[in-house]
Amino acid sequence: MPRITLVTLGAPGTLECDQNLTLLVNLCHILNLPLALEKKEGPTTMLIFLGIELDTIKLELRLPAQKLARLKLSLKKWVHLKSCKKRDLESLVGYLHDASALAALSSDASLTYSSQHTIALP
Repeated sequence: MPRITLVTLGAPGTLECDQNLTLLVNLCHILNLPLALEKKEGPTTMLIFLGIELDTIKLELRLPAQKLARLKLSLKKWVHLKSCKKRDLESLVGYLHDASALAALSSDASLTYSSQHTIALP
């Protein structure tokens, strides 16, 4: 059976999200749809979803800190390389794909991509 991701929205500091989630959980129970309640998060104003950190207060999309650190480390290694293995290149392309997809999402949605998350090379 396919997995379902439920996201509810509400004003910060209110019970709106909890009430919405309770309603959705009850509806899934009535419809006999399985839920993994141990994966429940929140209520929160920042959530990692599909590998992207969503911040509803700052209205930002960003790479999670760990993913950003791996990307920076990988780029620093590449600055001095003259050749590489195919696997290493594929790994770098994967990191860059994530970052570029995020930048495209941010600009398409007119959200801010914080300058603290840009990458500077020597």
